[in-house]
Amino acid sequence: MASIEMLVWITEQISIGGYLILLISGIIGSCANIYIFSRKRLQRSPCFHYVFIASVFDFFNISFSVTTRLMADGFQFDPFTVSSIGCRIRTYIAFVVSFCPMGCRCLAIIDRYLCTSQSIFLRNLSSVKIADRLLFINCSLWFLI
Repeated sequence: MASIEMLVWITEQISIGGYLILLISGIIGSCANIYIFSRKRLQRSPCFHYVFIASVFDFFNISFSVTTRLMADGFQFDPFTVSSIGCRIRTYIAFVVSFCPMGCRCLAIIDRYLCTSQSIFLRNLSSVKIADRLLFINCSLWFLI
């Protein structure tokens, strides 16, 4: 019986270490992305807007999701399971901060296609004004779902 308890303890310690490594490297990487994409020179590109917003949401995703998993799995403290409302709020926040950057990346891919198209009409669809509108629609859509 003691060996099973020891294996459970070892598993918990590995989980805590893994989550901490993931949290620290994720926050450093997200902050680096935000710093790089906040340069003035890049802000003229419509693709910048998509990638920058995706990086901001990724920062919140790493910070929120990994922290709550670390508390629940590593320290057996999950404040969101106390009530069903807390659990729903956690699920909603995790959903939004996970899927909004995915939509931003899809829009960035479409924008790269548009700006390299041979058609003038399609190239004109790649603009900062349209990018801002599509970002608003994308984020609003994921917040409403």
